Amino acid sequence: MKLLSRRTLSAFLLAAAAMSPGSASAAEKITYLFPAPDFLPAFAPFHLARAKGYYKAEDLEVDFQVGKGGADVSKQVALGNAEIGGATVDTVMVVRANGLPVKAVGQLGNGALYQIVVRKDANVKTLAELARRVHARANEYIAHLFGLMKLDERFA
Repeated sequence: MKLLSRRTLSAFLLAAAAMSPGSASAAEKITYLFPAPDFLPAFAPFHLARAKGYYKAEDLEVDFQVGKGGADVSKQVALGNAEIGGATVDTVMVVRANGLPVKAVGQLGNGALYQIVVRKDANVKTLAELARRVHARANEYIAHLFGLMKLDERFA
């Protein structure tokens, strides 16, 4: 997995700061909300950038805080309680559909948003094979499976 470069991470935070209302030009104070506990490995690049002084070098004072999930983070950013935060793109779409003015400005990471993992002995090689074995479950994950099938060319 490739870590974010200093320039990429700084540019990401600078873009967010520039988009926030009333942002100043020097020693900008920015609140970044994590959608989950900040000790998770996904957030290591943020902590590494702070430890290496990358934010300070760009005249940024970043206050990292932990929100209550991506939807809460998006809502807090929309309400002006933080300048930037982390959430999945589908969360941003849901929050925008509810009338809150948030925008996705970048994607961190280079993998798929969702991954489906099956045991090797399950002998499932395609989404069609998986769909034939899935029985309806009363949760949101089945909707994601059907969304993936719609995107899959084999189901078009």
